[in-house]
Amino acid sequence: SLFFDYKLNLNEELPAVCGWSNSEYQPILAIGTRSGKVLFFTEEGERFNDLEITRQSTPCEIVWHPYLSVVFICWEDGAISHWSENSTSAKEEKSIHGCKIRGITISPDGTRMVTGDDHGVVGVWSISRGLNPICQFQKEGAITNLAFCALANEHGEVPSFDQMNQYFFFAGSSGSVYLADDMKRCSEM
Repeated sequence: SLFFDYKLNLNEELPAVCGWSNSEYQPILAIGTRSGKVLFFTEEGERFNDLEITRQSTPCEIVWHPYLSVVFICWEDGAISHWSENSTSAKEEKSIHGCKIRGITISPDGTRMVTGDDHGVVGVWSISRGLNPICQFQKEGAITNLAFCALANEHGEVPSFDQMNQYFFFAGSSGSVYLADDMKRCSEM
């Protein structure tokens, strides 16, 4: 493999978080800065000058959809922005979190997203068409780790693709690990 060193011009901005898109034909790098901006760059380090997302909060997580050019940006004030190549501006959702979002994960098929924050709130989202809350959980301590999982059935059979997108684990500062789904079922492990 080859490596090329490209310098990014951040115009005196200090980077806080970043994330690469999963696009094979035109990968995009999103960089969140401490001053509340998200800047976008090509893989050669060229900036998309007409594209910038700005808020009065610092971005704390940036995650791209597994196969679409859609980016989800979590902010310290609990908002989630999402932008796609097909839209001219970012859309925002503030209905579940009211504080810093510490973790985010997207299901393998790209239909569900799970977020966790400093106050122990876990949000489950449908991301098939935009960003729509499905349900939420409230636990003690900050939620810092989230992961979708595939559980084999009692016969050891591999789960279907739908089952792989149904269950997820979450854990955090309380030390407890939970298994949950988007039907509001949750069990401590």
